[in-house]
Amino acid sequence: MRRIPRLQRSIDTFASSSHLARNRINPSPCRAVLNRSTDLRTTSATFSTSTRYNGILDGQRDKKKHQAWVRKWQKRLLGEAEPIGSRVDPFDPSSPVRISPEELGREEEVLEESDVALSRVQEMDEALSGEDLRWVGGVENQQIWDEEDIEELFEKLSMKQFGGFSLFDHSPPITDPRKLRQEFLRAIVEVYTLKRAGKNMDLASYPNRGKFEEPPWIYDVEVTATRNGKVHIGYSDHQFRDLLAQIGSEPPVQEERLEEELEDPADGTLKEVIEEVKAQAEAPESEASSTKKPTPAKKLEQKPFDFMSNRPVPRAKPESPRPAEETIAETIVVESPKPGIEIRQPAQTFDLEAATKAAEDAVAAIRQAVHDTISENLSESQTKRLSSKDQQLQYEQISLANSNIKFALAKRLYVLTGIRISDPILHRAHTLGDLSNSLLDAAKPKPQKLYDEIMNQQRQPKSKARKPLHQLPNVKIAPERQTLANKEKELGRLKVIDYALKERGLEKKHTDLDFM
Repeated sequence: MRRIPRLQRSIDTFASSSHLARNRINPSPCRAVLNRSTDLRTTSATFSTSTRYNGILDGQRDKKKHQAWVRKWQKRLLGEAEPIGSRVDPFDPSSPVRISPEELGREEEVLEESDVALSRVQEMDEALSGEDLRWVGGVENQQIWDEEDIEELFEKLSMKQFGGFSLFDHSPPITDPRKLRQEFLRAIVEVYTLKRAGKNMDLASYPNRGKFEEPPWIYDVEVTATRNGKVHIGYSDHQFRDLLAQIGSEPPVQEERLEEELEDPADGTLKEVIEEVKAQAEAPESEASSTKKPTPAKKLEQKPFDFMSNRPVPRAKPESPRPAEETIAETIVVESPKPGIEIRQPAQTFDLEAATKAAEDAVAAIRQAVHDTISENLSESQTKRLSSKDQQLQYEQISLANSNIKFALAKRLYVLTGIRISDPILHRAHTLGDLSNSLLDAAKPKPQKLYDEIMNQQRQPKSKARKPLHQLPNVKIAPERQTLANKEKELGRLKVIDYALKERGLEKKHTDLDFM
């Protein structure tokens, strides 16, 4: 195995010289051993510490270059190219720093007299309370000030009302069942009102973030189920628009008719009158058009196909053009089916238009009267509120197949009641009744002891997934910690122990059994 000799010198940058390149590689190892001295470098590296090759310590440096180097670093450190020695000494009597401002022509600052300051202090009113004083310091106060600044900046830039920092800003949890039913009814009315208007059902997406003063009638609205399982909310059109305005959503442009609108008995007769009037107006036009009926086109007779000329009809010899026949238009008078109708003149069309307009106005007035009657009936029916059981039965018939409505209701209930319904329970809710029961169950106070929680699970329907704890053969559930006295009582020896203690005149302390 061939060995390459290591150079006996420091590793440094090689100089680019031809004789060093020639002496770097030897033809044979023997010659390399004999001529080892020729491989050694005679020059030092550029970073050598010898004074021969650096131009700093050999006493032969260039003064101009050194001065330029000093100026360069002086400019970098001090930001000026001026030599340090050229600065003015501030302690020199002739220094401009020691010249008074009067000699330079500047204004002299004069302090106020003490009498004037005392007079101003006496004019100030003494504070009797700290109501108008601003708190200084404190993390909570600083956070309040920052929120006020952000609120002011938000309203200034967006031109909208600031609704809070959290989209899920909720109220404290409510435990009263009556109040929970009211808030549940309010959430239903708000969400289904937005659905009816075709708007976004998330109230937190509006400028007021769902924070507004609820109308007084919202807790008296009757929510019932229709035959097809949909929701019918018993409020008037005016209340519908009022609620949309308070939520912050613009009401729809076209008026929506109620779902169960009464049929107007006079509608049919009015429509018949309008149709008769229009038929009388169109009668003259039909008579004029009947005089100029186009002649029907003559059907071509079926003839054999000419394969030579690629035509459906064989070639015919050119015929001389026939002379044009003169057509004379004859007026045909058609008798109308009704004997009392005559052809109207242009002077009578104006009366016809006025009659149609009057009939349309009458129809609109009758429809408005019917609409007002329906609204009054609905307002009267609102006073007859359903009981909680009847309302719950109505909720059981309303489906929650639409997941958007379900999650919008859950989010709104969390804001209004402060109670969050978990996702598994929300997934199992298929009707409004299920959602109402889940809300009431979540509002119940949780038991303070584990024993009460296990007993509550025991009262619930049995689960097929796993066996309840109270049904296991080797498990006993007790409301308190079991001691030795409880075990002795269970075995029947506690009476014997009490009798023995009584004979000896000792006090009955069952707690002493723990130390036996």
